[in-house]
Amino acid sequence: MGMCGNYIAVSNDELRQIKDGTTGIYDLCELSETDGRDITDIDKAWDMMSFTFTGETFGMGTSPEYCVVPMLIDQTLERYSDEFNAFYLSEKQVQEVSDYLSDVDKETLRAKFDHDELVANEVYAVSEDDAEGDFEYMLEYVFSLKDFYKKVAEKKQAVIFWIC
Repeated sequence: MGMCGNYIAVSNDELRQIKDGTTGIYDLCELSETDGRDITDIDKAWDMMSFTFTGETFGMGTSPEYCVVPMLIDQTLERYSDEFNAFYLSEKQVQEVSDYLSDVDKETLRAKFDHDELVANEVYAVSEDDAEGDFEYMLEYVFSLKDFYKKVAEKKQAVIFWIC
């Protein structure tokens, strides 16, 4: 097990309902199993991915790099678990992240990836002695997330992210 990053696409109306407390995130997660909703997870790669894109642990910027794995204090939703909150991205931010990721390829990611810095900053799920394995592990999830954001942006939806 471990702490895994999860994403779910929601309509703008559903996001408003969650923000005003009339619908809970748990309710949407239960629905997602039966309604064909776009969901994805990035397993334990969330912290590695966030650090690789931003150069920070739990970075708090608002540019698309910080929104790939959105842990944005001012976009916090209800507490999802004992350790983490849930966060949201607006439809506009989803489009910005999709546009940003459309230019990310293996070479771009390789240039950003600094395994020594990941280890030095004690980034979650990084193996001290397997830089190439860590890169390939993260790369798989970056491309999966790239596809997810593209699909959600095309549908003009928002996104909720949480770790559990």
